[in-house]
Amino acid sequence: PICDAPPTDKELVQTTELEAALRACPGGVFESDAELRHRQQVLGRVNAMVREWIKDTSLEKNMHETLVDAVGGQIFTFGSYRLGVHTKGGDIDTLVVAPQQVTRKDFFTSFYQRLKDHSDVK
Repeated sequence: PICDAPPTDKELVQTTELEAALRACPGGVFESDAELRHRQQVLGRVNAMVREWIKDTSLEKNMHETLVDAVGGQIFTFGSYRLGVHTKGGDIDTLVVAPQQVTRKDFFTSFYQRLKDHSDVK
């Protein structure tokens, strides 16, 4: 069961000691504010790419132009990044949610190609 009681004095001391030990690791474990901002900017750009790709894919599948602007789709993060416990240089687990006309095959073909062709993607 999940405990909703506040941490004890002993747990607070242990947390402080653990954070100090992690900060002392060679190369660092925690990201700087600049590194965290960079991750957030990258996620914003990926989300914009996903939304543009969903619109383009919907048009290719003969969806009426007036409906294309209303189609949804976006990315969601999960895992250690979402929980705020990721380490410096760690990956970002990301899920793409798209409307039903956009298929897994579309994702692994046309979106993959779009990423591959993008100058900022390594």
